[in-house]
Amino acid sequence: MGKLSDDMQRVVREQRLGYVATVSPDGTPNLSPKGTLTVWDDDHLVFADIRSPATLRNLRINPAVEINVGFIARDMLERWRDVSMEIISAAPAWERFGRVASRHLAGAGLHDEAQIARFMQEVPALLRRTWEHVGEERVREYLHESKARARSAIREYLS
Repeated sequence: MGKLSDDMQRVVREQRLGYVATVSPDGTPNLSPKGTLTVWDDDHLVFADIRSPATLRNLRINPAVEINVGFIARDMLERWRDVSMEIISAAPAWERFGRVASRHLAGAGLHDEAQIARFMQEVPALLRRTWEHVGEERVREYLHESKARARSAIREYLS
């Protein structure tokens, strides 16, 4: 029996994504997603050299490597895909916008709830002025294009 058990090989083959961790010459870690990672034989894994210049350079200098697969179960990815599709297909909701905006403002250093509340009160007027300036047709085009790009990205990631 090789280094890779039948169960290990099954997990690798069922995953759509693995991660290869290497160490750069300056000691910095490099983590690179590999959508092509698969089993070569009972002792080896392989991935395609599509966009891996740092990974390959690091491996030539230092063969120490960590490969991680199987930490996200396929059914979890499929649920994530379904939830993501539901979110991007849903009409915008003011309450959801408020939660997202508050998190982003807090991330930017604004924690004063009174300031956040004032900002949220001003958003409808800002949106009306933007709508008037940009026009309804362009907004609808943008929403359509954004949803199409998001769906395409999700499908590509999960295929």
